Amino acid sequence: MHVDRRLLGWGLFFVLLGVIPLAVRANLLDKEMVSQWPLLWPVLLIGWGLGLLLRGTPLALIGGAVAAITFGIMGGGAIATGFGGVSFASGCGSQAPATAFAPRSGTFGATARADLVFNCGNLTVSTADGSGWSVSGSDRNGAGPNIDTNGGNLSIKTEEERAFLGSQGHAVWNVTMPRSPILAFGLTLNAGEGNVNLAGASVSSTSMTLNAGSVTLNLSGAVQVGDVNATV
Repeated sequence: MHVDRRLLGWGLFFVLLGVIPLAVRANLLDKEMVSQWPLLWPVLLIGWGLGLLLRGTPLALIGGAVAAITFGIMGGGAIATGFGGVSFASGCGSQAPATAFAPRSGTFGATARADLVFNCGNLTVSTADGSGWSVSGSDRNGAGPNIDTNGGNLSIKTEEERAFLGSQGHAVWNVTMPRSPILAFGLTLNAGEGNVNLAGASVSSTSMTLNAGSVTLNLSGAVQVGDVNATV
């Protein structure tokens, strides 16, 4: 049998374009995993790079084959699951069912610092009387954020463990900060939406870094407000 190398890429592309939707429908492939197809775009760069490096050699078809396979997987994934994750190409648009994580809580002393690092989803920060803090919500696997309370301060960070090709999935955090301690508050928000309401709190300083998202900060009624710094 003779294989026309010029048509090899097209053959691989169309085979995968049809096989992947059929495999998802037959429950042979996990639909949630396949929905992460936008994350494969770096593999296209690898395929094109290999094509350039191996041009003029017997191995030149490897680059084209890698690109064709990647296009096929992405096209089949789009047919099977739609285009919901394209906006950020990070998996953040996934609407997979979330699992509630165990609530965590603690208390501050007279002064404290709270730093939040939140990736992908919806973050709500509110205040309550007293000196206690708490966090509740949901994420992909119910693991919850990483929480560190060393030195009487508080650090809440998105779990570092990654899912398919780097996707962390959509998370929801509800964080409560106390009004009594004098608090230095810091927030880094990536690819998500935040509503930070520190009304009535004693805030010595506020710093925020926003990447590919949106956040609302309310300091009305807050006391001892010092510097407010934001990087977008």
